[in-house]
Amino acid sequence: RVNLGKIDRDMLEPLHFVPSVLTVVLFAILAGFLANPDRYSRHLGLGLGLLLVVSGLGAVKQESGKVGIYLLAVMPIQIVGYGLGFITAFVKRFILRQGPWTGFTKGYYG
Repeated sequence: RVNLGKIDRDMLEPLHFVPSVLTVVLFAILAGFLANPDRYSRHLGLGLGLLLVVSGLGAVKQESGKVGIYLLAVMPIQIVGYGLGFITAFVKRFILRQGPWTGFTKGYYG
């Protein structure tokens, strides 16, 4: 998404920053909790509560308790993974003005 944003700024919308913001907030809350558990336990509880609610909604929608349990692990991993990747790419491309990173140059199926 960051590379697309370098091509056309309209392709990089505020919505694309949400996982990065959530990742920074999560790390700030975890650091705060380690430094002062009494003060940050409510924040951590709120985040866990939201995760439980969203996982529960997913389980109800899919009519599967197994899905709800998987969502408890998958959602934080996906959000933090996207958030860290986005932050890294944004810093490299927009702040440090580095070129794009390219992975595979050959097609998988060709």
